[in-house]
Amino acid sequence: MDQVRAQVARLIATEAGQARLNRFFVDWMGAEEVPQPPAMLSNYLTLGDAPYQGRGFSKKMRQEFDDFVHGMVWDRNGSFEDLLTAPIAYPRDSDGQTIYGTSGFGEGQVFDAPHHPGLLTRSALLIATGEAPNIIRRAVRLRERVLCQYLPPPDPSIVSSRLTDLAAMDPFEVPNHERVTELTSPAACATCHVHINPIGFVFEAYDPAGHYETRQNLY
Repeated sequence: MDQVRAQVARLIATEAGQARLNRFFVDWMGAEEVPQPPAMLSNYLTLGDAPYQGRGFSKKMRQEFDDFVHGMVWDRNGSFEDLLTAPIAYPRDSDGQTIYGTSGFGEGQVFDAPHHPGLLTRSALLIATGEAPNIIRRAVRLRERVLCQYLPPPDPSIVSSRLTDLAAMDPFEVPNHERVTELTSPAACATCHVHINPIGFVFEAYDPAGHYETRQNLY
């Protein structure tokens, strides 16, 4: 067994081995395709390449995800608890600095990010395309990919009817958490959402780009 362990350690320490391990984290968290945040939010926070509108931003946040994983696994030899709780970030430019609220940025550098603890608060996993944070998708990721819980797919006809009702609610008058609560209140939805919504609301402090905020803003 010691010989097997030694060979595994040797192989995984190679460049190819590290790339394969990083691929595991990408597949595990579903981080292969990172969407682009809303253009108005990108303009407001001046994210991406001029004239902003998020151009290139998603690629940068995917890079930060990779840097965080590499830093935790190889540089810090962190535990699984560290992976999920360490309040640090690896921003390479001003976009990452804005999102993570760090004191600076730079390739290969790590900064304190007290509002972004662990893997699940990487911007690459929090980005949403709508005007409000997608707290349901964030919660489902945690339930399914971290807690290994099966959530049956929703009935498309019910989803369609609920989205119609959602569109009738003015986001400037009804806070996002109240809209989600109302959206998922029917008995057919509550079976799953009683497990989804409480976790989702924890992630509501992050806007559609993954930027921490103390009040709900609409873009």
